[in-house]
Amino acid sequence: MKRKHVLILSLLLLALNLSAAKHSATFPLGTYANIRNSFPFFWENREELFRHMELLGYNAAIVETDAKDPDLPGMFEIMDRHGLDAVMNDYSWSNDVKSSFHYATSALSSANYNRFEAEFAGEADIKPGDHYDSFYWYASHKDQDPKRVGSVLADPKASYGHSWFVARGETPGYAYTDLKYRWMNKWGGYSRVGKAWWVYQTNAPSFKDQYFRIRYRFKITNLQPGLTAADTLLTFSPSGFQVEKGAYLKSPVGLKHQRPETGSIVNQETHFTVGDLKTTSTADGYVTVELKLPYTELLAAKLLSPDLDNNPATEQSYMVMKLENLNPRLWWHGKCDLYLDYIEYEDQMHYNLVNQREQYQAGISKRVNDLNHMSKGNLAGIYTFDEPYQGQLQSYGLIEDMLKNTKIDIFTATYDYTYRQMVIDKAKDLSYDHIENFLKSAEPSIIATDIYPISPDLNWNEAPAGEDSYLFLQNTLDVKLHKEYYKAKLYAAKEPTRKFYPIVQTFGRWGVIGKDAQWTSWIRPPLATQKMLNYFPLCYGVDGIFHYRVQSYQDEAEIGDHCAMTALRSKGTYGKPRIDRITYQAIQETNPKVELYGSILKQYKWLDTEAILSTGTKSKNPAKVGLAGLRVERSKGLYEGYIQIGYFVNANSEPAVMAVNRRTNYFQPGEIKDPKLVPPDRFEDYFPQAAPQTLLLEFSKEANQNFGYPAYTDPADGSLYLPVNGVIAVSIPAGEARLLQMISSLPETLNGKMSISGKAMAQGDLKLDKKAKLILKEDSRLILKPGSTLVITEKAQLLVEGELELQPGARIIVHGNLIDKGRIMASEDAIIYQRPVKRGFWQKLFGKKTKP
Repeated sequence: MKRKHVLILSLLLLALNLSAAKHSATFPLGTYANIRNSFPFFWENREELFRHMELLGYNAAIVETDAKDPDLPGMFEIMDRHGLDAVMNDYSWSNDVKSSFHYATSALSSANYNRFEAEFAGEADIKPGDHYDSFYWYASHKDQDPKRVGSVLADPKASYGHSWFVARGETPGYAYTDLKYRWMNKWGGYSRVGKAWWVYQTNAPSFKDQYFRIRYRFKITNLQPGLTAADTLLTFSPSGFQVEKGAYLKSPVGLKHQRPETGSIVNQETHFTVGDLKTTSTADGYVTVELKLPYTELLAAKLLSPDLDNNPATEQSYMVMKLENLNPRLWWHGKCDLYLDYIEYEDQMHYNLVNQREQYQAGISKRVNDLNHMSKGNLAGIYTFDEPYQGQLQSYGLIEDMLKNTKIDIFTATYDYTYRQMVIDKAKDLSYDHIENFLKSAEPSIIATDIYPISPDLNWNEAPAGEDSYLFLQNTLDVKLHKEYYKAKLYAAKEPTRKFYPIVQTFGRWGVIGKDAQWTSWIRPPLATQKMLNYFPLCYGVDGIFHYRVQSYQDEAEIGDHCAMTALRSKGTYGKPRIDRITYQAIQETNPKVELYGSILKQYKWLDTEAILSTGTKSKNPAKVGLAGLRVERSKGLYEGYIQIGYFVNANSEPAVMAVNRRTNYFQPGEIKDPKLVPPDRFEDYFPQAAPQTLLLEFSKEANQNFGYPAYTDPADGSLYLPVNGVIAVSIPAGEARLLQMISSLPETLNGKMSISGKAMAQGDLKLDKKAKLILKEDSRLILKPGSTLVITEKAQLLVEGELELQPGARIIVHGNLIDKGRIMASEDAIIYQRPVKRGFWQKLFGKKTKP
């Protein structure tokens, strides 16, 4: 009865969170399905699509719901039948605060909030080292047009310990001007801040009582003598630059706004007077002035728009609007000392979340729990606003905190959308890193990076000269995948509750530029390259993996995304899902191994990751896992090496090495000279696979001491790798992977005494020589591989205290002593005695000889 209660409790826990979800409990391996019942194509094909996801080896899928969903419980049930957990992207929305749809997380996690420390006026450090910190990504540049007056001043009462100080007597001017990125871009200028704020269309179309707020926190002292209450000290003039034909116009547009205390709309400027100062003074001297910019005014100024791609010919968004640019200009009139601390931006959604915290926390929690109750115990998590920009980073952390009592995981994808654009340090190849900013701003429990490296401008065969060398496939994998995966893993490893779910590219985008059909943003990875991408995250000891994406749409000319499955879209109608052979095959072949390897590696501690070349490594990492060295054997090809290695060790100090062959496909020009012009059906002609590579590993003295006769096994196929002349050679085909777990084995001939603990394997013709003694300890398990023969010579001894398994065709020939104190698993004829059994007094007392 007690066991039954334990089982019931376990099942309840499984339904609560992603780490213990029904199907993805061991290792979440999911995909972006984006299936939504309210969309006719998905409603008609959801059973078929989920069936294919099961065939592909997935155990989870990111799906959607909205306020028009006719059958969410039914979708949960279908997914459950196909072995899939759901990560729910909840697009439901209602302006009615009494409706559960008002608390849908996709909308609420789009809320915008930023704090801009006023003292950042260029690239120079305010505090040592913050020049390199992507968290402080912004500046109102002092030397840009319009120029700022003032300088940085240490101020312990300010939020960052500094203020922007302007002393009375200086020439009047802007104390704060336009927001730009802190660092110069790669084109030689400073980029204006755009794309940072995506505003949800709450209370559309009237947008009544919807505001974007700007707050200024400052202190004023040392007033000029003789001022009256009506004299102006500061003027606030928020403005923005419109975008036309993809570029900002040269002149800004001023914005109508209102002060909360008056409620009246002012034209474009708000004046802060001596009288205002007297009525808003505080104990520490700091005051806050708030301006409210109605969404309607931002729309009228053509700064806020649902035209997200600035293309009137394409469909506008029904959910969000993009704020093109907004600047909190502040003019100082020269009549006082000004200490400007910071400026805040906040949209209506964030304002509601913060100022009605209890209501929203209760509503969000109830909405998520309602979704959980509709499921079959297979709600694995909640997916929030996709790929948040700077404006949503803090809001993500706020939503996650509100959901912590539900015990249901939340995450979203994050990518470096300004990749290599804002250059922090050219010599060190450092640029603004949006993912780093996300980690510091949101402090997420789960980090899910979606870095997609296979792009049209790649050089597949060699590194271009000069600054474009990073476009070589292998260099791109280093600077995009390895760099970001490594930082994400370090972040996750700092706290035991954190997780890392990389999102792997499993698609390409085929389109038209000018008159040429070509891959426009990403190339669908060739077969071996796709396999490599799927395995690559395992080198970082990830907690789960998701793929983008599993299904997409194309027109008759195959324009659209190419992934595992596609559907023809023509004049508003959709065909049945079709299989894309290359991507489908790569996923189907790799997913079982990925799930197996991932679940095993979760039992290990990740130590480090690096790429190994034919020259080996100079790091100390190999020594941590019992290796004197490792390198890639020289081989034919346009280049060699680039086997990605992850180093691991488990609680029993047993090392493991995760190896992925990054040398995958070459580009072989023919009639087509440019990789991005190769059509989807010509990949085998233009992207041949590289030859396999061999990884050479040499055990250290410590490994020989600890394991006696160390070897490697790959749990995917049970293969055993034994040293030859002290070196183990592991062949890895293009794009393939091996998990090498260090175990004990046996030499061809054992002389003397040897003890084995833990897992061990042996194969071939083996012999315990005269007077040799092999002890299998209580925690051991020795497997004799098929066809192997172990001869126990006269006066030799095999003592089994643990487990001994003889696989089919393996046998033991006993001339000496076989003492069974543990468990021997073998067929009746697998153990052959070739001399009479003798039983002495001590043997009778402490152990029996196994009878023939």
